[in-house]
Amino acid sequence: MLLVNHWVDGDDPGRPDADAVNREPVLLAHLRRCEQAGLTPTFLATDFTTIGDLVPTVATLNAQRSRSPR
Repeated sequence: MLLVNHWVDGDDPGRPDADAVNREPVLLAHLRRCEQAGLTPTFLATDFTTIGDLVPTVATLNAQRSRSPR
């Protein structure tokens, strides 16, 4: 199992920052970098989980993985 920490960076991270980094393209880029290194993310931890595209992005990834052969 692999936990990916996807935190908001900066000296004073807040909701506006989360709105930028919790978008699908940013989340997917982070997870794809893990996959390219041979690691399959199992869990994704973020700040401000209700901001951005976290839930739909994870749902899409789960659906893709459930359809792919193991």
